[in-house]
Amino acid sequence: MVTLGEKLKELREANNLMQKEIGILIHVGGAFISKIERNETLVSKSHLKTLSGFFSVKEEELMTLWLAEKIRELIRNEYVGKNALETVLKDFEI
Repeated sequence: MVTLGEKLKELREANNLMQKEIGILIHVGGAFISKIERNETLVSKSHLKTLSGFFSVKEEELMTLWLAEKIRELIRNEYVGKNALETVLKDFEI
Protein backbone atom coordinates (compact mmCIF):
# COMPACT_ATOMS: atom_id res chain seq x y z
CA MET A 1 0.00 0.00 0.00
CA VAL A 2 1.30 3.43 -0.94
CA THR A 3 1.43 6.08 1.78
CA LEU A 4 0.68 9.75 1.24
CA GLY A 5 4.35 10.56 1.72
CA GLU A 6 5.39 8.04 -0.93
CA LYS A 7 2.74 9.35 -3.33
CA LEU A 8 3.84 12.96 -2.87
CA LYS A 9 7.49 11.99 -3.41
CA GLU A 10 6.53 10.09 -6.55
CA LEU A 11 4.62 13.10 -7.89
CA ARG A 12 7.43 15.51 -7.02
CA GLU A 13 10.09 13.37 -8.68
CA ALA A 14 7.93 12.77 -11.76
CA ASN A 15 7.81 16.55 -12.18
CA ASN A 16 11.57 16.97 -11.54
CA LEU A 17 10.96 19.23 -8.56
CA MET A 18 13.00 19.73 -5.42
CA GLN A 19 11.51 19.41 -1.96
CA LYS A 20 12.20 23.09 -1.42
CA GLU A 21 9.97 23.98 -4.39
CA ILE A 22 7.04 22.02 -2.98
CA GLY A 23 7.68 23.63 0.38
CA ILE A 24 7.37 27.07 -1.17
CA LEU A 25 4.04 26.06 -2.70
CA ILE A 26 2.52 25.22 0.69
CA HIS A 27 4.61 27.65 2.76
CA VAL A 28 6.81 25.16 4.62
CA GLY A 29 10.51 24.35 4.47
CA GLY A 30 12.11 21.68 2.33
CA ALA A 31 13.09 19.76 5.48
CA PHE A 32 9.41 19.49 6.39
CA ILE A 33 8.64 18.07 2.93
CA SER A 34 11.41 15.53 3.49
CA LYS A 35 9.74 14.42 6.74
CA ILE A 36 6.40 14.10 4.94
CA GLU A 37 7.96 11.96 2.22
CA ARG A 38 9.60 9.72 4.84
CA ASN A 39 6.25 9.36 6.65
CA GLU A 40 7.62 11.01 9.77
CA THR A 41 4.89 13.66 9.76
CA LEU A 42 1.69 14.39 7.86
CA VAL A 43 0.97 17.30 5.61
CA SER A 44 -1.89 19.47 6.80
CA LYS A 45 -5.30 18.52 5.45
CA SER A 46 -5.70 22.09 4.23
CA HIS A 47 -2.71 21.66 1.89
CA LEU A 48 -4.19 18.67 0.06
CA LYS A 49 -6.31 20.79 -2.28
CA THR A 50 -3.29 22.91 -3.25
CA LEU A 51 -1.14 19.83 -3.84
CA SER A 52 -3.81 17.96 -5.80
CA GLY A 53 -4.35 20.96 -8.08
CA PHE A 54 -0.64 21.50 -8.55
CA PHE A 55 0.03 17.86 -9.44
CA SER A 56 -3.27 17.43 -11.36
CA VAL A 57 -4.46 14.49 -9.27
CA LYS A 58 -7.84 14.03 -7.66
CA GLU A 59 -8.08 15.60 -4.23
CA GLU A 60 -10.01 12.49 -3.17
CA GLU A 61 -6.96 10.31 -3.86
CA LEU A 62 -4.69 12.39 -1.63
CA MET A 63 -7.40 12.78 1.01
CA THR A 64 -7.88 8.99 1.14
CA LEU A 65 -4.16 8.43 1.68
CA TRP A 66 -4.09 11.23 4.28
CA LEU A 67 -7.00 9.77 6.25
CA ALA A 68 -5.58 6.24 6.03
CA GLU A 69 -2.35 7.51 7.57
CA LYS A 70 -4.26 9.33 10.32
CA ILE A 71 -6.09 6.09 11.15
CA ARG A 72 -2.83 4.10 11.15
CA GLU A 73 -1.24 6.68 13.42
CA LEU A 74 -4.18 6.59 15.81
CA ILE A 75 -4.34 2.81 16.26
CA ARG A 76 -0.68 1.86 15.71
CA ASN A 77 0.30 1.86 19.38
CA GLU A 78 -2.99 0.73 20.84
CA TYR A 79 -3.01 -2.93 21.83
CA VAL A 80 -6.71 -3.11 20.91
CA GLY A 81 -6.24 -1.02 17.76
CA LYS A 82 -6.94 -3.83 15.33
CA ASN A 83 -10.05 -4.87 17.25
CA ALA A 84 -11.32 -1.29 17.29
CA LEU A 85 -10.75 -0.96 13.55
CA GLU A 86 -12.60 -4.21 12.85
CA THR A 87 -15.52 -2.97 14.97
CA VAL A 88 -15.72 0.27 13.00
CA LEU A 89 -15.47 -1.57 9.67
CA LYS A 90 -18.50 -3.67 10.61
CA ASP A 91 -20.50 -0.44 10.84
CA PHE A 92 -19.77 0.25 7.18
CA GLU A 93 -20.55 -3.18 5.75
CA ILE A 94 -23.19 -3.09 3.08
